[in-house]
Amino acid sequence: MPTLTRAELLGRTVKGGAAFALAGAVLSVADAPAATAGIGPADIPVVTLALAGELLGAEFYEQALLAKVFPAEEMRHLKRAQFNDSQHYSGLAQILSHAGQTPGQASDFDFTFPAKGFATRKSAAALGTQLETEFLGIYLGGTQTVQNADVRSLFARIAASQAEHLSLLSAIAFGKPIGMSFPLPLTVEQGSAALDPFIS
Repeated sequence: MPTLTRAELLGRTVKGGAAFALAGAVLSVADAPAATAGIGPADIPVVTLALAGELLGAEFYEQALLAKVFPAEEMRHLKRAQFNDSQHYSGLAQILSHAGQTPGQASDFDFTFPAKGFATRKSAAALGTQLETEFLGIYLGGTQTVQNADVRSLFARIAASQAEHLSLLSAIAFGKPIGMSFPLPLTVEQGSAALDPFIS
């Protein structure tokens, strides 16, 4: 199956407003909201960007675990973060499915990381800190712009989870588990630009 470029991802539209069309199977998660009768066109780009972020996050954790640069206790935490991302993905995919969209899968994308991003424990954690900061910003931005109340609630809950991931990785990379008092939200355009170096 051919992959979608970021430009294609951001350029897809459907009748009634901007939306993203991606290929892939639908997953479900019991803990996610039912997304009411389906989100409107204005919310689809925000949810799709978040879904792409979750796929990138899952790939990051996969590569970090394969690098075997973390001690056993940290490996357990990273595996839990990877599990969280899989659950986030499932909830977002369910929402897109209810909106008549076909959620993307990892096979739809090419993921690119810095050449030495996983060379050491600290370099991998620093890369993860960068990514989790961007993921958190995407969810915080979504809580400001998403119109569907159930999806706003889900975004807030996922943001709390991403903040835990960020704290873990920041502690490993920089010895700073506690960061900004007011993390910055990102718009869809800013979030897309932040993910652009890693997804094609």
